[in-house]
Amino acid sequence: KMAIKVGGTTVIDDSRALNNITSVDATTVAALGTAGVGGGGGSFDMTATGSITAGKVVALNSNGTVSAVVNQAGDPATSLSQATNNAIRQRTPFSSHAVDDARQRVVRVYLDQDNNNYGTAVCGQIDTSGNITWGSPVVFQNSSLDCNLVVVYHKNNLDYYVFMKDPGNNQPKVTRMSNTSGTSLTVGSSYSNPGSHGTCSSEGYAGVYDPDQQRVVFVWYSTGAGEGVAASFSSLSAVPAVGVFSASNWSQYSDMTYDTANNKAVFLWQYSANNTVRAHVITVGASSISVASAVNTSYNGGAIPRCTFDPDSGKVIAISSSTGDTLRYGMGTVSGTSSSWTNGTISSSGVPNTQGQYDLTYDTGADKLLISYRKWNTQTAQMRQGSISGTTLTLGSEVETYSSGSTDFMRLDYLPTSGVAVMTANISASNNNLGSAVTSVIASTNSSWFGIADESISSGSAGKITHIGGINESVSGLTTGVIYYADKVGGLSSTSTGYKVGKAISATKLLITEGNA
Repeated sequence: KMAIKVGGTTVIDDSRALNNITSVDATTVAALGTAGVGGGGGSFDMTATGSITAGKVVALNSNGTVSAVVNQAGDPATSLSQATNNAIRQRTPFSSHAVDDARQRVVRVYLDQDNNNYGTAVCGQIDTSGNITWGSPVVFQNSSLDCNLVVVYHKNNLDYYVFMKDPGNNQPKVTRMSNTSGTSLTVGSSYSNPGSHGTCSSEGYAGVYDPDQQRVVFVWYSTGAGEGVAASFSSLSAVPAVGVFSASNWSQYSDMTYDTANNKAVFLWQYSANNTVRAHVITVGASSISVASAVNTSYNGGAIPRCTFDPDSGKVIAISSSTGDTLRYGMGTVSGTSSSWTNGTISSSGVPNTQGQYDLTYDTGADKLLISYRKWNTQTAQMRQGSISGTTLTLGSEVETYSSGSTDFMRLDYLPTSGVAVMTANISASNNNLGSAVTSVIASTNSSWFGIADESISSGSAGKITHIGGINESVSGLTTGVIYYADKVGGLSSTSTGYKVGKAISATKLLITEGNA
């Protein structure tokens, strides 16, 4: 055997593997493959730490073994980007947002302060670095509004459903918007007065998506009937399923989440008589919806509840403001059609008790609760991650996610595909402009990628890993001629992550053209 060098640099080693070559054209690749250089010569046996699936991008460990590229939770969180869109001015406090994880998009709905307070929506595209590029705003209600807005993303229909109080008759109204490409939005049909259950006086309505029944659920208070109303929509072309329940002293603040362990929606609202937070468990069927009696979550000072579901602990987590710089939290466990609650206090968090200056979501990649809020003394947006153990919430350190103005009506959601949390808010210090921030508590090992597994390897065993110059044939679904990068979870992405791996020469063959030294 004899190595081949060019200018003193080895380009083909003794085992006929390519070295120190960053790009090769398809004709050369074919010739090399025929000569036996690449596919076999560009791989060798390495020991796995943890099981590795064939076709996975692997990272080199400090002990010389390899592991599949994975996300790893860290504390504190990392602020990826923050921005203010000065072209969009929202009338506070009426904004909301929803996210499309599959396409990494966020849609913010608001009353346009510069256009007669018309109901308006704007779509933003989140890139691999966490930056958001906003599209052109679209009016979905061309009349002056003075009401809260709630938007929910229907993951099956790929549509956004906006709930509001109809300015013509104060009845509940739902409008559908589609996002078929890029950041463009198209306004579709509307449905007014679902179930003919009176008007909306209180703006304490909320919505959530039920993935089990693939229906959007909205809950509101009916003035005319003096009752709470829940309705679920499979589309706006069909009559919604409607259920009513007993309610009184309903404030304008509420929120909803979905318990994936029990397939139940959970609705929380502020009971204005003594500012306690009450909870209803909602059962959604294919053509029915029922709301169980209210349960007092047993914590007072419950202004503006926000909630999410923690699948790791199996609990609904709610936060609400109290007085001064204190947030209160509750943990609810759903059993059947009821829920039981324990609670506590998040002190020194710097959250005033007005205008929804906080929100929370659950990070399924890191198995962490994320709480974002406006800090009292600095007027900056902060994030802390939390862990639940039994009935105890333990919080990590603060990370500043937005520093350009005080944040009102903040909404926060997690996108598991990219492992980031996106926050949007009214920036009142900047004339109610649209503020946004993207944060992650995930640090991927893709920065240490080494090659691609030729075969599935069990932990502690040795198996073949394709390295630079080799052709991996355990991959699939590639597009010929496209450059691929190591993503955060051991896969390949045609979108740049900053870690280039190689070029596809067929749907099932990737030439590794890059090293990672």
